[in-house]
Amino acid sequence: MRQIRGIWPATLVAAVSIVALAGCGGDSGVAPATNPKAATPSASAQRQLDDPRSPASTVMRFWDSIRHGALPLSLSLYEPRVVSAAGIATFAGMLQDQRAASVDTRLNVLGVEDVAGGRLVAAETVPKVGSKT
Repeated sequence: MRQIRGIWPATLVAAVSIVALAGCGGDSGVAPATNPKAATPSASAQRQLDDPRSPASTVMRFWDSIRHGALPLSLSLYEPRVVSAAGIATFAGMLQDQRAASVDTRLNVLGVEDVAGGRLVAAETVPKVGSKT
């Protein structure tokens, strides 16, 4: 796991954003989006998903670990400095809170791009069945 932490910390921070957004919701009074289909992943994203060592695959492993409640694995995929900054109990609680939202959705990786300090994995969560809302 050390290699994952050292190579893709920006990717893993992006995963935090994905999980945090997946848990957001509620009745904001704004009509839901009407795009009924998941976006199509880029060709680069598809190639990344085929490579188990890629940033996109790392994000998918992270998403699956949250969905299955594998908290130790979820924590191991993060740069230790990120976990320490929030505090392990706070960080673990945030991950556990996201489990309910992740069970009913799937992660659709859209693309991967180079950014300062690492790679950014763009993704969306979509319902396992039915239209996007």
